[in-house]
Amino acid sequence: MRRLLCLLAVISLVGAACGNRGGDDETGTPDTAGEDGGDDEQAVDNGGSTDVGITGDEIRIGVIADLTGVVPGLFKAAPEAVRAYAEKINSEGGIHGRKLVVEEYDTGTNDNGNRLAYEKACAEVFAAVGSESAFDTGGFEALRDCGFPAVNAFATDADVQDLEHVFPRLSDDYAALGAARWYAEEFPDAVKNAGYFYVAAPVSERSAKRTIEARRSLGWEYIYEQPVGALESNYTPHALEMKRRGVQAFSFVADYNSVVRLQKALLEQNVTVDIADASTQAYSADYLEAAGPAAEGAYIAIGHLPFEDAEQEPAINEYLEWLEKTTPGAEPTGNGLTAWSRAMLFAEAAEAVGPDLTREKLMEELRGIKGWDADGLFPPRDVGDPVPTTSCFVMMQVQDGKFVRVFPDEGFHCSPDDVYKYPDAES
Repeated sequence: MRRLLCLLAVISLVGAACGNRGGDDETGTPDTAGEDGGDDEQAVDNGGSTDVGITGDEIRIGVIADLTGVVPGLFKAAPEAVRAYAEKINSEGGIHGRKLVVEEYDTGTNDNGNRLAYEKACAEVFAAVGSESAFDTGGFEALRDCGFPAVNAFATDADVQDLEHVFPRLSDDYAALGAARWYAEEFPDAVKNAGYFYVAAPVSERSAKRTIEARRSLGWEYIYEQPVGALESNYTPHALEMKRRGVQAFSFVADYNSVVRLQKALLEQNVTVDIADASTQAYSADYLEAAGPAAEGAYIAIGHLPFEDAEQEPAINEYLEWLEKTTPGAEPTGNGLTAWSRAMLFAEAAEAVGPDLTREKLMEELRGIKGWDADGLFPPRDVGDPVPTTSCFVMMQVQDGKFVRVFPDEGFHCSPDDVYKYPDAES
């Protein structure tokens, strides 16, 4: 198995089989759309079929995600969120008279499945939107050769990330160190005795090594670097080895179930650490339920406003309300919120292009968007610029079985000093 990462964002934290296509009744499109004939009337004047996946009354978009396979439902939050945003847009009349229709493409949580998903999506839908897969290495060539707009929630492969038609643009030459600096300032001794866990796969190892390299610039010292199997169940030996070596801080980049296994083993062996960095994948109610007391005190750095701010943030409530309408009982997650935001970005760019919507015009519009923040859900960014100008985060901690914001008191902490450029980066 090649990778089971998020990122990061991650790294937080989303079904049909590969190639299955849902009908209109699966898109979450409200029954009231076009009842008065308004959509049909607009469709006559919007240019009709202007590109792949577009007709006079529809824009078909695809979500490529790890839905079945070795970790069932790994990124199911992605299609759930994109369907929710599509329903919102359709309830408002669509985009220039066209409703959004969402297709799901299941990778089966493997490289070949990712490739097949992108090949099929390329011929059937206008763009990929909100996609989330730990196996985009497999789909790199298919995505590169297709060249269609991919407004993905994240990319785990540096080559995929570097494609000019994958948005928002992001360069692998840089790392965000805001959370790592906060840890180092709050726990200066602990970061000198750190451990790092990652899924045993080449791409995961590369990502881990680069993260470790960047953090060393802040004084982090790693005394335990450990690859683990994707389905590894016995973490007692790791807990005992951490105790023997005196590890006081650990990071774990994987699905939250792996983090839970380690934390439970630490609790059973009475091993305590100052920093339990559970990664963005752990920012969910499912993690809290699965980990129970073992999660107490864990830290999670997120790159979006926390759900705990919902009372003061209408944009969060909008995601929560439409997710419940579209998929009742669905768990809101960081991965879902990111996919929702990408659907928002796609819709805003498509609206700005106008009725004569084509893939090339959409990508041109995306390249020029500056300071985009998804209605305040995320820190502002220039969508078409891969070079970051600042690093932003919110630090959460598990306290009494709940997520609590610990830094900053509101909004995001952002600093240009927290952007790390790797020495081997192209100048």
